[in-house]
Amino acid sequence: MYKQIFNPIVKQCLKASALSIQSTERRYIKRWVAPTLHELQRRRDKIGPPKPEPRSSYLEWNYDAEIFAFGKRLGEEFKEDVLRRALTHRSYVKSQGDNVQVEDNSAFIE
Repeated sequence: MYKQIFNPIVKQCLKASALSIQSTERRYIKRWVAPTLHELQRRRDKIGPPKPEPRSSYLEWNYDAEIFAFGKRLGEEFKEDVLRRALTHRSYVKSQGDNVQVEDNSAFIE
């Protein structure tokens, strides 16, 4: 009785495993892929490593969040306007001219 119940189950399992072995798919890579990847890598090596971009060039740049995070990294509580003024260099104010009504950090330097 034991063989009558389990024999068909074992046969089905063996058939299923044989089918799964036979029906494996192959993924072929086209002949042009490897030379193209090599050429792209050669061009990257020729150009050299990319130059680091300043964070202010990012699209998600949020100056207020950066000021807040800087104060938290230092572990100090700053007034936001004082910290913003301390981080503003005189050359930036000169380059912006009358477009920006911001004071530079020269008062803190003296």
